[in-house]
Amino acid sequence: MTVNHSSASNLTRRIVFKYLGVSALIISLLSYLFYLKVPEFNHLLHRLILQPVLTEPIYYTIQLIAFLIITYIISGQIDKAIFQKAQSPYWPLFIGFVKIWLAVFLMTMLLEFTNRIAFNSDWNWDAMSLFLGLLQWCITLPAFLAIGATQGFFYAWFIGKELTAQKR
Repeated sequence: MTVNHSSASNLTRRIVFKYLGVSALIISLLSYLFYLKVPEFNHLLHRLILQPVLTEPIYYTIQLIAFLIITYIISGQIDKAIFQKAQSPYWPLFIGFVKIWLAVFLMTMLLEFTNRIAFNSDWNWDAMSLFLGLLQWCITLPAFLAIGATQGFFYAWFIGKELTAQKR
């Protein structure tokens, strides 16, 4: 069975979203287990994750929607190297995950600056604040790239196997 370009794009997207969904489920379950077993984690989870989401739901909803759009676009482009250029799926998938996390980094940075400048009247707009904000993002860039590379390293193998099996 040969796969045409349109169905290949959708196939790649479905598989990438399936694996991202599995990741979200695993992280949620691990967080819940830590929440039940480690009392100190309760406060940390509430302060760092739940409280910001509950106080600014629109901001985090926009981030989630932007993440899904970014993933949709990049996962659709991955198939060009796999199906049109007949490459092994590993490297296009690996690079695709790094691109996803780089795009998420840029999106998060831009949304954070927009949120602070446009909607937070307490934030002082001066050169030093801008410099420190940019420095903070420059320091966190390697973390985003490390997450993308790690996820790409592991997921590229699994997704590549599934794509190869379904391509036949």
